[in-house]
Amino acid sequence: LATMLALRTGLQVVRVVSYIVPATAFLTLVYSFFRMGQALGGRYINAYVDASSTFFAMGMLAEVISADGLIVRSDTGSHGAYGMYLAFVLVFSLCLALFRGWDGIVNRSYAALQAVVVCPLCLIGIFFTGSRSSLVLIVGALLLLVVLLVLNPGRVITGSRRLMAAALIVVVPFGLLGLVRTIGPSIPTLERMQETLTHPLEIGRTARGDLSPMKEGDDGTERSVKNVQMRVWLWGQAIRYLVAHPMTMVTGIGYDRRRFVEDVVGVPYEGYNFNYQTAHNLFLDILIKGGVGPLLPLLAACLWLFWVGVKSVTIPIRDEGAIARIGTGWALLAFWPALILVSFTCEELLTDNLMLHWTALFGLLLGLCGTALATWLPNRMVHMTATAGIGGGPAYITALCRHHLAKGMEVRIFCSDEKPYVDIWRRMGIDLSVLPMRRPNALSVWQLLKELLRAPAPIHAHGRGAAFFAIGVKILVRVPVIYTPHGPHYAYNRGRRYVSGWLFEALCRVLLDAIIYVSAGEREVARQRRLPIGNSCIVVSGLVCRRDGTSFETAARDLLRAELNIPPGRFVIGWIGRFHEQKGLDILLESIPSVCAKIPAPIWVVVGDGTAQDTGACRAKLGETGLAAHVLFLGGRADAFALIRAFDLYISTSRWEGLPLVLLEVMEQGVPIVASDVVGNRDVLEGWGVLYAPNDSCAAADAQVRLATDESLRQRLVAAGREVRLTRFSLSRMLADMDRAYVEILGDEIAGEVMR
Repeated sequence: LATMLALRTGLQVVRVVSYIVPATAFLTLVYSFFRMGQALGGRYINAYVDASSTFFAMGMLAEVISADGLIVRSDTGSHGAYGMYLAFVLVFSLCLALFRGWDGIVNRSYAALQAVVVCPLCLIGIFFTGSRSSLVLIVGALLLLVVLLVLNPGRVITGSRRLMAAALIVVVPFGLLGLVRTIGPSIPTLERMQETLTHPLEIGRTARGDLSPMKEGDDGTERSVKNVQMRVWLWGQAIRYLVAHPMTMVTGIGYDRRRFVEDVVGVPYEGYNFNYQTAHNLFLDILIKGGVGPLLPLLAACLWLFWVGVKSVTIPIRDEGAIARIGTGWALLAFWPALILVSFTCEELLTDNLMLHWTALFGLLLGLCGTALATWLPNRMVHMTATAGIGGGPAYITALCRHHLAKGMEVRIFCSDEKPYVDIWRRMGIDLSVLPMRRPNALSVWQLLKELLRAPAPIHAHGRGAAFFAIGVKILVRVPVIYTPHGPHYAYNRGRRYVSGWLFEALCRVLLDAIIYVSAGEREVARQRRLPIGNSCIVVSGLVCRRDGTSFETAARDLLRAELNIPPGRFVIGWIGRFHEQKGLDILLESIPSVCAKIPAPIWVVVGDGTAQDTGACRAKLGETGLAAHVLFLGGRADAFALIRAFDLYISTSRWEGLPLVLLEVMEQGVPIVASDVVGNRDVLEGWGVLYAPNDSCAAADAQVRLATDESLRQRLVAAGREVRLTRFSLSRMLADMDRAYVEILGDEIAGEVMR
């Protein structure tokens, strides 16, 4: 509810909460001090713990009406929960004052006054609750607040204010402590803490069960010390039970008090058994009673909520409510880690009166982070790719970026440090971030998150490597993410690789905003493999490379062949791609003997490279044929597409594709094509080109021989190819379709004005 209110009303709900929290806390404190005064005067006593009339009277509104009138019941509103509530209010009030009423959203005089009045009262209240956990909580929270003042994320507070605030946070508690001691009354919280620290706790013996706080009689041990020993003893009993019954960590024992007391604690159940019905450790208690089922979501929620605070102070100032977002983020980052630490020693993390406040704080932060992100998204786009070497994917991204820059958009690219496209993108003036995206690690993921939080933008992820990062970004930053797989890679794996690949693709389709397929065949494969396709669309690729004065004259072709040292009269068959299983270079090499037997003097020009292992395997396979003289390996070439003009025929031996841009380039340059009948190739050539059975070197050889011996067929294919390329695969059509897809996926507010 707080999130929706913040998203809808923005600063109004922040203003209301900021006025109400200190005022409500002040009234509650005044009431509690009044009741404590009555208790100290003997007007009424605690109904639960040994008729004590001191600190237990501080339980917030813990009175209940009985036949004897109003009495204080610490089992209804515990002193620990109340102390934690006061700690929360203190941290919130400090941050409200430190950020000057969230930079004027709340009246600055009120912000200063409430801190001067409420914060000392909260400290005094914590001193008198008798809650050691509350004291630990507030000390930890104040220390973390001092750390934030030193780090000053976002540089939102001036140096003098930081120094003054840090000094007050350190000095004021000691001043109040001295004042209270001078006045004279005992300070229950400090007394209990002193007893705990000065008396022997026998932690080791108690945890092992050698010393039990269950023994009858009074051995002179202080109640506060016995309380600690009892908790440690319960933890020992609980852990020993888990070791003896490991399946409990999966199934739990259920939330039956009798079973917990009798089976886990090992004492007779006597009805209420107040001190023995929980493990007095929130996480351990949930593990025993519910197993990992409820425990893991709780731990994940704790980490995620902490991340909300980190995100709130990391997004830079751009929207009107930035200071409110950053200030409440400070309050969260100071309070939440200390509260989690305390929750390991007592079960009060989820006490309802505290939950009401910190869930409201998280809700406000989520809403404010959402509004902050919304101000950054329009007129911006991030492209993400794990590859920046020679290939169709980087060329595709380059075409999109040129289009976005021409429309006045801000463009960023996250990619691996590979040539030549890293240099090409830098020369285009694109904001480029180079990360080890092929082998991701925690550091590279964190670097990516930091960069995106400094300037959030919608993301277009290209390929599986980029999608891995995109999923993390979507979960943690919550910006829109579009994914283009560039081929059904998962569909051609086997065994465990197929299962893991399919699960990853399914996760992408569930978590990410939309999938853009580059061909109809690619989406059809996804449908056949039962992947969700409801949030997908098709934007068929076009010829993405610019051509300046391309010549198809015979003289130009002969000149290019001479540069490659290809003798005149040879029939040249070209192949371009990575030395990877997907591209099927091994199939081409296996077809060479059959083709050489039927065509006089053929030569194959292979453009591309791969890992040392893949390159060595290809050369070894070719050596086995004894026809190495018929193959010219050119390696990776930045001018690979320009070399196409030297070919008489082009062959694709791919095992799978998305929509191969190289075929469009070959069509544009007037070279006939034979290609394996797979998705992508089929989308380009179906109805007019020559396709052969995939993964079949004999079929590949027959197709090459057929075209090499039929010049008229080659000419017809060249003419048809140019016509198809112009009508179905133009760049202008692809870019217009992509703009419409962006508008449909991202909405008019983010994409409409620029991409129409």
